[in-house]
Amino acid sequence: MRHILLSKNGGDRATAYVMSNKVVPLSEEYLCTWIDSQRQNQWATVNASRGTVQQRGVLGTQCVDNHCGAALVLAQDSVHAITGGHHSPFQHYRMHKSQPGRWEHVAIVDVEGTYPSVSADSQGRIHLAFRTPGTKWSLDYCRFQDDHWTPSQPLVVADKPGYIYWTNGLTVDTEDMLHIVLGNTRVKENGSLFYGASHIVSGDGGKTW
Repeated sequence: MRHILLSKNGGDRATAYVMSNKVVPLSEEYLCTWIDSQRQNQWATVNASRGTVQQRGVLGTQCVDNHCGAALVLAQDSVHAITGGHHSPFQHYRMHKSQPGRWEHVAIVDVEGTYPSVSADSQGRIHLAFRTPGTKWSLDYCRFQDDHWTPSQPLVVADKPGYIYWTNGLTVDTEDMLHIVLGNTRVKENGSLFYGASHIVSGDGGKTW
């Protein structure tokens, strides 16, 4: 196995959180992202055959804390990145595959979000699932289509009050079915906690689950 050093200045959660994809394939390269010790998202392209770093740079602005690493997804001819937050809005950036390194800010996703999980379907719609706080915390969802983000909606509300960690994983299959797998903690009759998992599905592009 070949080891490739991307940075000597990675943050303490440089590539943390399995919910957020950190690598996407381009034509002959892989695009990678991580958050550095100054809470700044970084990116690099790595040649797939030689294993050498081709280009590198910054993505967006300095983040509010170390929860804000980028989640990447390839949608048709562009890479999209969702950065932030920790109970804060997300930032949406886009980079065309033909112009590596030229990130443009697309939108602010106005939510109280943490741990973005993002995927894209064959029509180029981007689907986003994330954690939202409240009396009982929820797993929320929204999507980017027709150049705007839809209002977010809660898909799952925690059975227990207070802190919850969904470890949400979102993907789209070959028939454009959306799948989210999540940790789902339940409160038993005696007050103890049951640590289970749930799988929810949408067959209409995220309109119903």
